[in-house]
Amino acid sequence: MANRVGNTASATELIPAGHTALTAEEELDGHQSDTSSSYTVFVIADNRFHTQQRDWHANVKIPVGNTHGTFDLVRKSGLSDAGYIKAWGFSANWDWPGWFARVAYDPYQNFSAQNAWRFAGGVRF
Repeated sequence: MANRVGNTASATELIPAGHTALTAEEELDGHQSDTSSSYTVFVIADNRFHTQQRDWHANVKIPVGNTHGTFDLVRKSGLSDAGYIKAWGFSANWDWPGWFARVAYDPYQNFSAQNAWRFAGGVRF
């Protein structure tokens, strides 16, 4: 088994030499423009228990003046407490210089049988 350069050794990061499978949280594509807007596409994959769990993310950051919005679309699939699932989720964040707000929908959170809505806000210090 070979370990990818730059990763710390763990059971999920060990791969056969020459194998091109993605490890947990590996970025597939990304771009940042001169205006600080950016997008990233990545997958979080976990198969430690042969569950084929995958969270695919498409993340976009959009600046507007001295604020910015970050939007994340999630496609989740794999074996869960509810059987094999396929579901879509999202998060929407808005950041101001002194505070932030967030709303998110997480279907089958942590691959359980429960769906979750999350609402958050806070101040920066």
